[in-house]
Amino acid sequence: MSQHSLDDHAAAGEARDEGICLGSILQSLYRVNSGETFTISEIVAAAIGRGNIGMTPMDADSILRRIGIRVKDGFVFFQNSHPEIQKLLDKTAYAVNYHLILKRIPEAIAGEKIRILQGQKAVRACGVPLRFIFEEGG
Repeated sequence: MSQHSLDDHAAAGEARDEGICLGSILQSLYRVNSGETFTISEIVAAAIGRGNIGMTPMDADSILRRIGIRVKDGFVFFQNSHPEIQKLLDKTAYAVNYHLILKRIPEAIAGEKIRILQGQKAVRACGVPLRFIFEEGG
């Protein structure tokens, strides 16, 4: 009985970790070329044609790709190891192995090979369903 309680508590802690890790990325502020600062979540929303931050979906997609993030086929992919994502998570416990935490999200795609930047080889990434980020989906 006590073993079962400990397992439940550990599982609850893990569930929180992926939400905290994803939230830390999405709530991070990023300064774009214009000098304006937006959250990653706002830039993702702009990339799927939502939100009103004065940025085209193509511009938002370009910004995200340069920092190791790509929106594709109903998922937001985070490159497994990218210095910009690591910078966003610098003062958290998730800076190095964030992809291992993100893959715990329900229906996440782990280890997917995806081309983040055009003209470069495909890299491993973890995909999080857009509907997990934006409740009604994207």
